[in-house]
Amino acid sequence: MEPAVSLAVCALLFLLWVRLKGLEFVLIHQRWVFVCLFLLPLSLIFDIYYYVRAWVVFKLSSAPRLHEQRVRDIQKQDIIPFGNNPIFRYLFGWMVPPKISLLKLTQGETLRKLYEQHHVVQDMLVPMKCLQQALHTFQNDIHVYPIWLCPFILPSQPGLVHPKGNEAELYIDIGAYGEPRVKHFEARSCMRQLEKFVRSVHGFQMLYADCYMNREEFWEMFDGSLYHKLREKLGCQDAFPEVYDKICKAARH
Repeated sequence: MEPAVSLAVCALLFLLWVRLKGLEFVLIHQRWVFVCLFLLPLSLIFDIYYYVRAWVVFKLSSAPRLHEQRVRDIQKQDIIPFGNNPIFRYLFGWMVPPKISLLKLTQGETLRKLYEQHHVVQDMLVPMKCLQQALHTFQNDIHVYPIWLCPFILPSQPGLVHPKGNEAELYIDIGAYGEPRVKHFEARSCMRQLEKFVRSVHGFQMLYADCYMNREEFWEMFDGSLYHKLREKLGCQDAFPEVYDKICKAARH
């Protein structure tokens, strides 16, 4: 009973601390508590569920004949290339795969800069008529292959992202994920150059990716008229940060 009592006391103290400091303060300034006590356990539960589900699907469905070869091809590109070495797996296999939340929690400034300088994850949405020009720009600025090309119809409707005209337009998502092969690659200058091109053709950047634009350039790319109107109407200025402050490096660093 003693471990259970101790755990209950710790939980009670934690809740009192959250009540005293406020949930917002804890999530912003002490997010490691939230990560360790909630995200990591939930991640473990999800991993167990997903493993069981994948095992059932694999056993009940016939896997393609080249499944093992495809797995090996993917493993060669893994973020930890030595992860399948037998010695590593026996001695340190319990440490992988690393949780993204834990990696972000423990990532220092030096590691962040190294990752930024040696890895690109970008998706740019440009009009299909600009595809050839866009491919040349990707080649010159970052030189990452293979690239992802996914055409889609961008509807003409109010919001952050819409075509320049009053009609729907065919766009294409150009995705580059990997190590840049440009000589003397410098993340900020190269990506700002690519972002400038995308703005010039009335394209858009997917906001999960690293964004180096300043505030004026950001709202040149995205149509903020409806966004800012709703923020003012709903009184969001003091309650929520602007989208630029949440995703752009110029605002965070």
